[in-house]
Amino acid sequence: MSTPRWSVARAVRAIEGALDGRTHALLTLSEHEEAEAPRARPTERVRPIIDLRDFTPLSEVDRRAARLELGWHNDERIHLCVGRLCPGKPQRALAQAWRKHAGPGDRLLLVGDGEDRPAIEGLAGDNIELLGWRNDMARLMGAADALLVPSLGEGFSLVILEALACGTPVFSTSVGGSEIIAAGDGRIVTTAEEVVRAALASPLTPASAEDRVTRAERHHTFASLDTVAEEFLAIYHRTAGRDRSTIDLREETADRPAESAH
Repeated sequence: MSTPRWSVARAVRAIEGALDGRTHALLTLSEHEEAEAPRARPTERVRPIIDLRDFTPLSEVDRRAARLELGWHNDERIHLCVGRLCPGKPQRALAQAWRKHAGPGDRLLLVGDGEDRPAIEGLAGDNIELLGWRNDMARLMGAADALLVPSLGEGFSLVILEALACGTPVFSTSVGGSEIIAAGDGRIVTTAEEVVRAALASPLTPASAEDRVTRAERHHTFASLDTVAEEFLAIYHRTAGRDRSTIDLREETADRPAESAH
């Protein structure tokens, strides 16, 4: 039997309360988390730890082959939505808006499962499909035309970063992680219906492989594990009251041979 989510949330809050007096800095992943952090504690912004090696733009040949294998026609516009099917990510509202606004050739594919699945299945049809959980997310992201994120709140939505790392545009509500959506990468809006309308209004002209690579490169740089590691080390040294120059000086001094006393 699964543990109720409210029980897990209460346990997390209890642990946070117990550690509060020993906390020197709160690490936040996004502007949204930073805004919600207790004002009594200093915050440090960090990047998410995520392995994007599989999330890279597909070549034109590989993209056409992937779409063919997935049963996606070249004249269709494929919009993905990835995440647990639940009120907090309201795919039900997204599907309702899709039925209202989508036209011929526009398909919405929902990846995930959860308590809202029965209600969403009642809205499914020719242009709305539930795929369940998948183990080929990098291929789906790279072959799709857009990612839709209708969430009500996220610390940092990793699917946004995964899609952008594939060169796929993202249309999202304003949640943690959406701040990395730059001009040309998609659009940030307010509601699930606005996500649908923004995505459908976008021309979504197929970008060349070179364009997708160029757009994706900056997101791979942003989430580079080396960059993230350096960031965490710098925060550790600042929090410990020691900066890098002081540590290097101490190490350099320790390496010097001791001078004999006269």
